Amino acid sequence: MIIDFIGMPINLGARKRGVELGTQLLRKICFEILNLKNEWIDTGDIECDDFEDAKEGDKSGLPFISKIADLNIKLRYRVANSLKMGHFPFIAGGDHSLAWGSISAVLNCFESPECFYVDAHGDMNTEFTSESHNVHGMHMSYLLGIAENDFSKKIQGHRCLPVEKVKFIGQRSLDPGEIDFINKKSISIFSHIDKEYTSDSPVHVSFDIDVLDPKVAPGTGVPEKNGYSIAEGLETIEFILRNYDVRSLDFVEINPLLDIEGKTFEVATKIVELIDKLCYEKSRF
Repeated sequence: MIIDFIGMPINLGARKRGVELGTQLLRKICFEILNLKNEWIDTGDIECDDFEDAKEGDKSGLPFISKIADLNIKLRYRVANSLKMGHFPFIAGGDHSLAWGSISAVLNCFESPECFYVDAHGDMNTEFTSESHNVHGMHMSYLLGIAENDFSKKIQGHRCLPVEKVKFIGQRSLDPGEIDFINKKSISIFSHIDKEYTSDSPVHVSFDIDVLDPKVAPGTGVPEKNGYSIAEGLETIEFILRNYDVRSLDFVEINPLLDIEGKTFEVATKIVELIDKLCYEKSRF
């Protein structure tokens, strides 16, 4: 299998120093540390402005939204091209706002795709419900059609993911506005993967390192206690890749500046190694 490493070192959605360094950490793991089985191609990084240098613009409720939208449009094209070539896009973040572009690409390439969203958070706030106003906690509201604005139209057109096509897994920190949306839209939140669920649809996986407990993966910007153990995280990834038609994957929110004793680096290495192994095994059949 050909896996395209697509770097997206964005920190505009999180407004926190260090998450942009996650991309280079993942690149080091993929191309220097591990002896990977698949053919991995480094397609380079989408050049991202740093939040400390960029101007916010005039949307106070959506900081840096114009720049975030432009970057996600570029990512959408990059991921879509990879998929059209029959490659497997591995999108290395960077903060989770990049899922706006990667999932939009999947929506453009497949008639009825699904998304497995593995994260401690729901990321379905809007500018009216978010307390932090960080866009990395809002993109799913647009992708699900809960909210819409000129920026969402530019990134995803008028295509949205039906709520039944998104499997939220591992969420343990949800804001009041998100809980309201979950109840109104009958969105299902699973503490762990539903092993009874079957599907033949193309699947995109969006994996946030903060689904793991900060005791085992402290290097992330918004840690939440009572998360997955390393074994649970690996088991979740393995079950999804073995049992569903996974075509693309985000790996986001690693912040090397917040890591302790290399714990997050170590678990990220295990995750990449497992993804590579499972992709290789599936490509042989």
